[in-house]
Amino acid sequence: MGINSQGKTYLHGGRHGLYYRKNLGSLRKNGTTLQGTYRNLTETEEIFTDTGLSYPVFNTQKSSLQIPALPYPANKKTLYLGVGLIIVALIVSVLWLKISLGIVGVVLVYNQMKTQTKENNFLTALYTLVHLGPEEMTGATWKDTVAKFSEKDRIVLASQVLPAWLEKQIQKEEIITLDEIKQFLPVSPELVTAIALDTYRDLVAQLISDHQLTSTEESFIQEVESKWNLPQEAFTEEQKLISQFKNLREIQFQGLPEVNFTRDLVKGEKPFFEGEGRLLNLRTLNTWQQDRVRYKEMGYVLDMEGRLRISNRVLEIQDEQNTRTYAIRLVDDIHLSVEEGVVEVFLSNRKNPLVISSPLLFEFAGILNRVSEMED
Repeated sequence: MGINSQGKTYLHGGRHGLYYRKNLGSLRKNGTTLQGTYRNLTETEEIFTDTGLSYPVFNTQKSSLQIPALPYPANKKTLYLGVGLIIVALIVSVLWLKISLGIVGVVLVYNQMKTQTKENNFLTALYTLVHLGPEEMTGATWKDTVAKFSEKDRIVLASQVLPAWLEKQIQKEEIITLDEIKQFLPVSPELVTAIALDTYRDLVAQLISDHQLTSTEESFIQEVESKWNLPQEAFTEEQKLISQFKNLREIQFQGLPEVNFTRDLVKGEKPFFEGEGRLLNLRTLNTWQQDRVRYKEMGYVLDMEGRLRISNRVLEIQDEQNTRTYAIRLVDDIHLSVEEGVVEVFLSNRKNPLVISSPLLFEFAGILNRVSEMED
């Protein structure tokens, strides 16, 4: 959730490729707008399309897990059919038909009630297991809970329980060695690894959602990698991202070295960053309206592409013909969007932020933040 440049509240979600934004209108209790005139408000929903102009930062994709479904799907039709046949049997007068319908009805009702009992037992066990704390995730607890279940039901139950257990360990910050759980949960090694990787990726995404990664959070991620014995080749993109956040963190606490510019410096200017980059503009690519909802397809279009530079005086971008400069003292705020692969730079003299993308996105954002906080 955030506030756009017009001061309107919006919900924003998605990842690199496709995004969703919904602007939230505001009504007074009497049904009038803030201008006092009644009208039927139309919500605006924005779909963000990747136009390929921002440099992707996070290329990992979660795998599609094939977890066995619950063994007792709800089916009330059999029960209703059985009850209906018993009622018909009570009405008809033909003896053989009465007996036949009655027997079939009773069998259907009995089987359905038996299945319902098994379902209730299964769901009770599932509820009990998923609410265990990390210290209770033991072989003894598992055996006591599933003692009366068939091997088939145990396999399904285990595949449902494992994701909840791993998430609970994350929530409680109490990580158990995954090899211990493998010894008693009847889940295939392939599925265990897949579930653990899926949970790990959710953890990384959650910790970087505020576009920061503390040393404590980084240590916790490393603990998860180690105790769950995750194959390193499966999360190389996450490791790259974590490394970039680590570098970003170090930039904030270390001295900024000066670099060489490919242009002459002015008197008193200190150079801190130069690299390739793009200045982008967010534009409406397509619009339509349906069911009193206005849809906008949004995407980035290219404004300039060339050399990005940061000095103690200016932020600038230079292409083959033009150079645009923005005074560092006008930088109010910087927002790093890992999902979109851009940095939004808010200036005190501009309504809308500058949108910048670069292969060195983290370094650019970190240095710009440091330089903007420097005293003149």
